[in-house]
Amino acid sequence: MWDAACRAGCETERIAPDAFLLREGAVDSSLHLVRSGCLQAMLRRAGKEYALEVFMEGDAIASMDSFARGVPSVFAIQAVEESEILDIPWSVLERLLRDEPALGRDIAEHHRRWIVRLTERIMELVSTSPQERYLRLSARRPELIERLPQYKIASMLGVTPETLSRIRSRLAKTARSTSKA
Repeated sequence: MWDAACRAGCETERIAPDAFLLREGAVDSSLHLVRSGCLQAMLRRAGKEYALEVFMEGDAIASMDSFARGVPSVFAIQAVEESEILDIPWSVLERLLRDEPALGRDIAEHHRRWIVRLTERIMELVSTSPQERYLRLSARRPELIERLPQYKIASMLGVTPETLSRIRSRLAKTARSTSKA
């Protein structure tokens, strides 16, 4: 997908940590491919940050409703770390999809994985404990545990950073006592 977009003249963009690729309420005019770095889709409500999803190398990201219909985005996309993004405007994407059918399959696969991850997150938020959510996130996406600040992991889990600290401490204590036995 990256090569086809580059051949079509799409531009790369560097985004500094904490900078916004897309602000809530703005219209997303491109599909963004993450070449390097880490970004999050997030909301801010009443001074609180809610991480919806995290995107890393190889992921495609956009406010899909905004991108497809030209309406304001209901969430923001913010860089967690220095990131390099390739922006594919809607008009270019339409042409690429027409000219390169394999690209459509790639994009469909990216979005299928994203929908599965979002569905899993929603189910976990309503049906599992914070500790279970942390353990599942650690098993499923260990790179997030390594790369994200604790407060962003806590936001993804729907807990405070203090609660996450207690969960980690409890798990470490259990691991130590298990290894002694």
